[in-house]
Amino acid sequence: MALQDILHGALAVGDRAQVDHLCTFASVGQELPTVVEAAARSHGRMSAFALVDPRAEGIVERVRGLLEQGRLRGVLVFPALHHYRLDGPEAAGLLRVLAAHRAL
Repeated sequence: MALQDILHGALAVGDRAQVDHLCTFASVGQELPTVVEAAARSHGRMSAFALVDPRAEGIVERVRGLLEQGRLRGVLVFPALHHYRLDGPEAAGLLRVLAAHRAL
């Protein structure tokens, strides 16, 4: 299915439910480009988020770049799923980036 069709369908559901703004998230890294592109094409009606594992290679830089470009609103963290502690050293870099961009 084409991105435009997915976006149109999501916004149509929101319209029927009288929802002005939708938040969507990428649950795996491969979805992230589609999610940020859908939000960019939504004319401000969608905000993009991503489920991230702060231990993943390059994720802090990727999140920083998307935040700086205004393409990502924030992230979802799931320490129990990814087996780390939010107050542990593996999350520190991501939390600093999120705080700097007011994305907490």
